[in-house]
Amino acid sequence: MKLNIISKAVVAALLLVAGLQTTQAQGVRVHYKNGNVVDIPAALFDHMSPAYLKSTVEDDDPVDPKADVKVEPLDMSTAKFLSTLQQAGMPIHLGTSAPTVNGTFSLKPTKLVKYWSANPEDYNDIEVDETTEEVLKFTGQSGFNVWIDSYNIDENGPDHSVAEANQLGDSRGVKGVIVGSGSKFTVAYIITLDMPAYDLFVRMGYIISAEVSGNSLKDLYVAALSLDRDYNILEYGIGCDGDGVSTATTWAPLPWTNDSRSISRMPNRFARKKAQTVKEEYSYIIYKTDGTELKVTQDELDYVETYEAAFDERITQEIPQEYLSKMSTYMPIYAGNTPPTLSGAYRVSPQALVYDAGGTYRPGTVFVDYIMNLSNQDKQKNTVDYENKEIDYGGNVITKSDKASMAVLGQGDNFTAFAILEGTARDVYYKQATIVSGTVTAEGVKDVYMGILMLDKGDDSAPGKRLMDVGTFRVFHDDDGMASTDSWAASRAFSRRQGGDANRSGLSCPDK
Repeated sequence: MKLNIISKAVVAALLLVAGLQTTQAQGVRVHYKNGNVVDIPAALFDHMSPAYLKSTVEDDDPVDPKADVKVEPLDMSTAKFLSTLQQAGMPIHLGTSAPTVNGTFSLKPTKLVKYWSANPEDYNDIEVDETTEEVLKFTGQSGFNVWIDSYNIDENGPDHSVAEANQLGDSRGVKGVIVGSGSKFTVAYIITLDMPAYDLFVRMGYIISAEVSGNSLKDLYVAALSLDRDYNILEYGIGCDGDGVSTATTWAPLPWTNDSRSISRMPNRFARKKAQTVKEEYSYIIYKTDGTELKVTQDELDYVETYEAAFDERITQEIPQEYLSKMSTYMPIYAGNTPPTLSGAYRVSPQALVYDAGGTYRPGTVFVDYIMNLSNQDKQKNTVDYENKEIDYGGNVITKSDKASMAVLGQGDNFTAFAILEGTARDVYYKQATIVSGTVTAEGVKDVYMGILMLDKGDDSAPGKRLMDVGTFRVFHDDDGMASTDSWAASRAFSRRQGGDANRSGLSCPDK
C-alpha cells in the first residue's frame, strides 16, 4: 500500500490538527536523515507543533547574553484566544487547503476595527491606528508555511520593515503557518523575547486573514496581540483595509531608522542592532498521550508521514481488518517477527477504559486491577502462554482465565500478542479476540493496552444474559503508563482510585 507522505519540509495536516482524525491510520512515522525510523502508534500520538528557535548574543548593555528570541508558527488548532478575536470582528479561516498567496499588497486606507487592553496604564506594546497605508509582503509559500513582512506609509513616507526593525535575521521576514480553504486564508506566528536577567518577557502574536481575488486581496485584516507566558491576552488591536480591497504594489520600505510606525508594530525593545552571533534551530516537537515528547531538529529530520493499516497477515487471518483498523486508533497494534522476550507477571493498575464501542462505560472508567502472566515463549513459532486474573478491592480473585497460547508479533521492545478465545458466560456461548500490546522495559511493560472484541455469540435474548454485541470492542490501558512486574500468586488488593468500583471487571465479556 502506498504510504501517505505528508511533507519533507513541514508536517502538513498533522501540524494543525490535534490528534489523528482517521481510523485508517495506524500512527505517525518519523524518518531521520541517518536512516532511522520511529513509529508512534495513533493511540500514543497526541499532536505535533513546530518550534523555530533563534538565540542572539550581543555585546553591549542592556542586552542579556542569555536572552532568547523565539519565532514560532502559531498552532491555530489549539490557540485559545482565536475566539476572542473572532468576536471582535476578526475573520479566521481554518482548513488544510489554503490558496497560494504571493506578492506585495497595499492596505489603503488602514482602518481600526478594535483595540483592547487589560490595563491601559500598564500595557502599551501595540500601536494600532488609522495610518495612510500598510504594505504586506508574502513570499516563499511551501506547504503550511509562508514568509511575511510589512511596513507602513504615512505623511512622513515609508517606514522600515518589521523584519529589519526587529533583527529577525532573514530578509524574507517572519515564517508563519498558513491555513484556510478555497480562496480564503489565515496566517499566524508568534515572537517571544525572554530576558531573565532584566526581568523582561514579551510575547507578541500576529494574525493575518484575507481572501485571494485575482491579483488583489479582499477583506484583509491584521491583528496584533500582546500575550503573557500562558498565552492569555494582555492587549490586542485589529486593523483592516478600509475599502475592502488590497491591491498589488511594490516593496519599498525605508532603511533602518530605529523607530517604527507599523500597524502591527513590535515594541522597540525587540530592536537589537548589534548582534554578533546568531544560532538558529527549527525543530518539530511530537507530543505523546503519556505526557512525554519527541523533539527532532531540522538537521535530523527527513520527513514525517502517517502510515496506513498494514497489519501482519498472522493477525488478519484471525481478526477481520475492519475491526483492527478501528481498534488501532485506540491501542497500538505492532507488526513484525522479532518480538522481545516475554516472561513474568505484570500488574495493570489502575486499569482504566480507553474506549467502549458499545457505549456501556465512559472512557476513563476505572476497573479492578488486572494481572497478566506470560510464560513458555517459543521464539521459533512466535507464541507465548498467557493467562490473566483480576483482583478486587478486598484482594479477592474475581475473574481468572485458563492458560492459552497467544501468537506474538513485534520488533525491538514492542509487541502485540493475540488469541481467539471461546467460552460460555451467563450460559451464552461466545467467541472473542483478546489483544495485548506494549513495550518491554526493565521496570515492566510500558504503554500496555488490552483489547477485547466480540466475534460471535449464541442466543442472548433471555433476560439477564446480556453480553457484548458482536462486532463491538473495548480497549483498556494502565492509566499511569507502566504495568509493573508482580507475582502471579499476588492476592493484594487493587489500587482503588476515587470513583472506582471494587468489583467492576474490565476484561470479562458481559456487558453489564
